[in-house]
Amino acid sequence: MIDLLERFGSTIYSDPHGCYSLLRSESPVQDAVLPDGRRCHLVLDHAGARFMLSSNSVSNQRPGSGDSHMLESDDPRHSMLRQTIAGTFSKSGIRAMTPAISHIVDQQLALLPEDEDVDLVPTLARVVPVLVTARLLGILPEDEPRLSRWTTEFLATDDGARRMAGARAELTDFISQIFEKRHPVDGNGLIGDLLTRPRRSGVTDDDLIATITLLVVAGHEATVNLITNAIWCYLSFPHVAQALAAGTADVDDLIAETLRFQPPLTLSSSRYLTRDLELSGTALKGDGQLVIASFASANRDEAKYENPDLFLLGRRTAGHLGFGSGSHRCLGDGLAIAEARCVVGELIGRFPDMSHREETRWRPSCISRSQHSLVVRLDGGAPGTGTARGHQRESRPMQNSPEVTEQIRSIVLEVLHDSDGTTTEADLELDTDLRGYLGFDSLSIMYVLSTAEERFGVTLGDAELMTSTMSVRVLASYIEAALARQSTRTPTVNHPNAPVGEML
Repeated sequence: MIDLLERFGSTIYSDPHGCYSLLRSESPVQDAVLPDGRRCHLVLDHAGARFMLSSNSVSNQRPGSGDSHMLESDDPRHSMLRQTIAGTFSKSGIRAMTPAISHIVDQQLALLPEDEDVDLVPTLARVVPVLVTARLLGILPEDEPRLSRWTTEFLATDDGARRMAGARAELTDFISQIFEKRHPVDGNGLIGDLLTRPRRSGVTDDDLIATITLLVVAGHEATVNLITNAIWCYLSFPHVAQALAAGTADVDDLIAETLRFQPPLTLSSSRYLTRDLELSGTALKGDGQLVIASFASANRDEAKYENPDLFLLGRRTAGHLGFGSGSHRCLGDGLAIAEARCVVGELIGRFPDMSHREETRWRPSCISRSQHSLVVRLDGGAPGTGTARGHQRESRPMQNSPEVTEQIRSIVLEVLHDSDGTTTEADLELDTDLRGYLGFDSLSIMYVLSTAEERFGVTLGDAELMTSTMSVRVLASYIEAALARQSTRTPTVNHPNAPVGEML
């Protein structure tokens, strides 16, 4: 049993990638004591982590516990709760939020001083997600300061559990008052929608309150960290600014590689072994023990990515675990990316020559990859001059090639042959609803998606794909579009003098 704090000290916070790389070279699965005191099987390699996160031999529900929120539930309860709010995070839902996001970002950028050092964490990276969340939920403007205070307390550190629990309890009480109609809310937001539309059988007020609390807690931290880390990568590697200025890469490339290189969360949520399981050559007993995947380690696994410690714009990041994997993959990943794209794109577009003004100090958390501060000087700013090159991409027509559709069909049939379903190979047509075809088994559906990602070398993290009718034809269209985008990119590597791995 390896105690990470005893072995690595504070380096586990300042350079978790280096620590995990050393552990991974010793064994891809380690029995470990995490810095927060939890004992677990720690999965460090990409293949093992991804397999574990989609395995039906592990459970998100703690042994002996009752019903809990979405993150700590298994199917069918997990799917029921997820589908209750999934439409809000679909592609169309995010598109509807984009004007509000842009307006919020413009307002916050206008407040930044150009002639003095400014910390972008409290002035931008934390503020935008709070205001977007308030708009999304329908929280009234007068309640936004309280929401901001609570979300600040949510930023995880290993010694801040009591403070975080207190803020979470206050938030839960606040949302409960809204559901009890003791506190007003904007009826156009998600909460107002949940209060008025018919519910699925079995969904209670307590379920919805817990789900909304989870959205605020988990969604805020991941988005803040993604924004901050993307700006940090822009500032840390000179070749990034050069590539964006030359048009050989864009902000989407920056965000995608940040999610791999410096993911917002370094560890998965808790899983518990319910059956014997072999992971990367290590036999684990199904005795209820805790098992956790290291996103930070898996995303730097040299068996998955060539030169993983290089920040490489345009590399194929398909399969990264920046937002997890499997049926519990982050539901709000599309919204977080949309916010980061807007914030980072507008900031770079207005202040391309901004400079980092202090040494990086990572927060002492084994879960969250976040910084105490990100102080910059916005030299050479020209507010209102527009976004960074490539901030928004033109859409491409989606086509279906026989090769793509046939490979997808073969993947689905592989799953079918491993199941006990009553459907047959002859029933699978191009427009057959795959959810019904696979018996509405979310693990089978996630296996199809993850296998398609691996086989075609693309990332299929689109929330609308996960919530709309999915067929061989629809899935092929998404893959064709992703391949078309990749074919237009030229990978951009670290400048020889860039601080590769510095302060990681």
